[in-house]
Order: sequence, then structure tokens, then C-alpha cells
Amino acid sequence: IYMYTDGIMAVRTKEEIQNIKEESILEIIEKTKEMSIKKSIEHLIYEIKSENKNGIYEDDITVIGVEF
Repeated sequence: IYMYTDGIMAVRTKEEIQNIKEESILEIIEKTKEMSIKKSIEHLIYEIKSENKNGIYEDDITVIGVEF
């Protein structure tokens, strides 16, 4: 189970605020399903930030994963 705050979905550039689609987040999670929950979350945050190198995250980015 993954839970995340809305801060992971909004990035501000000089021109506009871009919204990251939930489908993009789900695709990244799907690609990392064989990883440990810790590695999966680290990869998710890395991928989101990598896609938006010129963006500024003004809100917190919090991701919690529950593995059972």
C-alpha cells in the first residue's frame, strides 16, 4: 500500500504549475513492484524529481509504504 501527499503531484516552473498525473506515479510503482518497499519509494521520488529537473517543489513530498 502506498500513500502520498499531494506535494508529489505539483511542481512549479518559471512559467506554470505542472501537475504530475496519477497514472505516471502508478506506472513507476508498477515498475518497482519487485523491489523492497524502501527501494521502491526511493525510486519513485527519484523518478518524479528527475522528470522535473527545472521545477521547484514548494510543498512537502511525503510517501509512505506499507508492505505485508
